[in-house]
Amino acid sequence: MKEGLPPFDYILTVTKNCPDIPPSLQFLISPAVTPGHTIIVMVQNGLNIERAMFAAFPSNIVLSGVSMIDSHEGELGTIHHEEHDLLYLGAFRNPSLSNAVETAAAKKFIEMYGKAGKTDIKFQEDVQWGRWRKLIFNAALNPICAITGLDDARIRLVPSVVEGLVMPCMKEIYDTAKALGYVLPESIMGDMVNLDPMDLYLKPSMQVDIEKVCYFILRCGYK
Repeated sequence: MKEGLPPFDYILTVTKNCPDIPPSLQFLISPAVTPGHTIIVMVQNGLNIERAMFAAFPSNIVLSGVSMIDSHEGELGTIHHEEHDLLYLGAFRNPSLSNAVETAAAKKFIEMYGKAGKTDIKFQEDVQWGRWRKLIFNAALNPICAITGLDDARIRLVPSVVEGLVMPCMKEIYDTAKALGYVLPESIMGDMVNLDPMDLYLKPSMQVDIEKVCYFILRCGYK
């Protein structure tokens, strides 16, 4: 990193979260983090992703961003953004810092992020609750769509898959969250199944990834 730069006020981490693959995220951003000053905004999926950040940067505020966004690549190099960004943002609780200070930092970022009027950004008090809420969709539909090859619209046209695979998987995630103290509304499972408009035929990220791998294998003639 270039020397002599003023300290960064914010660092946004928006990559796919792969905590078990080095180099770690905290290692990558460490040259840009000023202790006690830089606010780290983790717009990434996953549970407990803040723990490594608090271990590496115990005096820094870490914000949680849970994004519900329709962004996909249609033609090679062309990104389609059909729906407005919906972002739930709040503060991960750092036991070394004041809850009021963390909340104020989250609300200030929300104000800045929403200035253009192109995003729907909501403050979320209980960020872990919000992460479990998204897992109802991600941990169920993502792998099932990848395995079956059905996008999240076409999978709804096969009732046996929805009733036999998707809903039981979502119920297991729902029950796990409840056992840990995060009580989601019972309607959340149906809401997440029908989250995206049918006519978009959206493919969850795991399905996109596996299709790209299969295309690469076929194109290169790998066996």
